[in-house]
Amino acid sequence: MKSEGEEQPKRIAYVTDIEGNWEFFERYVNLSEALSFKGGSPTFAPDGTCEVELADGWHFVHGGDVVDKGGVVGGSVRVTRTLLRLKQRWPDRVTLVLGNRDINKMRLTSELHPSQLEPQRLASIAGPFWVPEAKAVSPLMYLQRLAAQKLPSTDARHNYEAAPSTDANRVARTHLVEAGLEAEVRALDTLAYRIKYVLKETMGADGELERRQKELSLLLKRDATEEEACASIVESCAPGGFMRRYIEEGRLAFLHRNTLFVHGGVLGAGGGRTDCVGCVPGKTEQCTDMVAWVDELHEWKEAQIAEWVAQPGWADPKQNDPTNAAHVRGGRGLMDGYCVPQAKYPSVVMGRHLDGSGMPLNMPADVMLNLNKGGVLRLIVGHTPHGACPTVIRSGGPGMHAPGMTVVMADTSFSDMTAADNRGGAVAEVQIRSGDMVRVHGVLQDGTTRYDYIVQDDLLVGMQEPTGRMELSGTEMKMTETAGRRFVKAPLEGGKDYLMCHVSGFTTKIDVVTSTEAEQAVGKPATDVPRYSDRTPNKSFVGSNERAQSPGGSLGGVRMSGMGDECLLGLAEEFAAAKMKLLITLYKSIDHDGDGGVTLDELHHALVERPAMAQLLLEGGSLPSGSTVADLHEALDGDGDGYATFEEMKNLFGLHGVSGGEDLPALFGSD
Repeated sequence: MKSEGEEQPKRIAYVTDIEGNWEFFERYVNLSEALSFKGGSPTFAPDGTCEVELADGWHFVHGGDVVDKGGVVGGSVRVTRTLLRLKQRWPDRVTLVLGNRDINKMRLTSELHPSQLEPQRLASIAGPFWVPEAKAVSPLMYLQRLAAQKLPSTDARHNYEAAPSTDANRVARTHLVEAGLEAEVRALDTLAYRIKYVLKETMGADGELERRQKELSLLLKRDATEEEACASIVESCAPGGFMRRYIEEGRLAFLHRNTLFVHGGVLGAGGGRTDCVGCVPGKTEQCTDMVAWVDELHEWKEAQIAEWVAQPGWADPKQNDPTNAAHVRGGRGLMDGYCVPQAKYPSVVMGRHLDGSGMPLNMPADVMLNLNKGGVLRLIVGHTPHGACPTVIRSGGPGMHAPGMTVVMADTSFSDMTAADNRGGAVAEVQIRSGDMVRVHGVLQDGTTRYDYIVQDDLLVGMQEPTGRMELSGTEMKMTETAGRRFVKAPLEGGKDYLMCHVSGFTTKIDVVTSTEAEQAVGKPATDVPRYSDRTPNKSFVGSNERAQSPGGSLGGVRMSGMGDECLLGLAEEFAAAKMKLLITLYKSIDHDGDGGVTLDELHHALVERPAMAQLLLEGGSLPSGSTVADLHEALDGDGDGYATFEEMKNLFGLHGVSGGEDLPALFGSD
């Protein structure tokens, strides 16, 4: 089976996480070169479909999460039906990547099945299993809290508003109806409130039923009822429903030449692993061929959908626990094991590329190697909101001669938390153009400030301030940490100013700085930062040079890692003793297995983990800037036996006879 996109147009237009926001989608179409409204403006069929044109030579990719949110008026019906129509008209030039908000709708056919709405079933249904026990809310708890709002006493109401804090409390509030609330709870136990519960407590889509009602009113040109909104949500997952069709048409991954598109990412993806590259549920061996991996993921997804279609509800209505293997519903591997937090299976849907504080996370060398060996050099993802414009994460390198990866995170759904839709005027598009040039352009949350740049051409974007700086204190080198460390988010229109961003949990701080200030912050001299070109503010992007000016395969173009390495360069020139200390430290980090001989593969890995080593080794060894990793290893390996010893490195650095490093085994064991 061919992976979708093998013989496709040269240009890709990508947007992600529309999340039922029609106004956002409309802004995107007006921004994009690839899409346009038929007739110039959106018009809707009675079912909510809008005709959108796909320009010749373009392939459109939506990165997942098509439904659930919006402004005051929802847009899930219109957005989903419009994308389905686009896919129907251009089946080979439109790809719909599935997100967790798409896949989790599979649960509605079992959890809203009439058998689960029977009164005697209410007390047996637990809260979402992926939520910590102290915070998980069951349908009964949800209804009891609503019923308690009618109690006259504030203290009494508070008892049901607060999350339970003990196991005993949780069992009581989950599975026992309070006598004083029973009548009210029974009255509230309707399809509408069950839908509201599922959306709020298990799907992060509070208010979607109300928004659906308003959207239907817009389409029907009359006031829609709550019953009609409920029917719309339930029927969307029934045979022929628009949500079922979207899930059936969707893919878990899409590979276009050397660019992989998935919803979440490949790191921190669950299943007890640090990454999910090559992993397919049910298979013990990792797939090393990336085209085969993408196809096998799709085949597994198709099998899961077939299970779901055959068994949409619980096999036994009384056995409705997703965590119990004996309780069966079709497609459980996909909906319960692949698209929930702490997923059972390593998942491209739930992966993320941020550290615990929310800052960009560099990709480990072994993960990059696996992707690079399969021909993947770039990863485009959504899923994790990260400000008002896409975030670029550059790992490894240099060039084509060592493992490297560029990740573009393009979910802007939390751009403006003061706006009704949490987005404001923000909109972004990622393009893959001829020569695999990556263009990122869009508008910030104010609706007017633009950005437009080429990822390969502006290497300042994605660079981070050092985690700390090495300073010489007496005879010791000590690290001073950088407080509020920032990364370069994007250039603003005109290229004179840049956005720099610091993320800590849910707090994001943005600074607007000059290009010189940004360069100084990340420790990069202005002359070393390649400038970018062909930045235009409108959707008619016609670059005079469609191929990005990249650093190519030489080590001289490598960016600094932001780990404080750049400070070591100056120290090495000034202090011979510090230079020897530095050389010992470098050799220990390069010689991964500690056997006293550095192989070419070990050197590759070391340069991925600390790219600034490349510049240091080139300068220290007086090698030309155009040298490759193989050239560097050949220079280090003085006798040509394939193993570069510490003595050989000392000779290359002109430190023969300088004391230090005589007992490397002891040094290796001293950490």
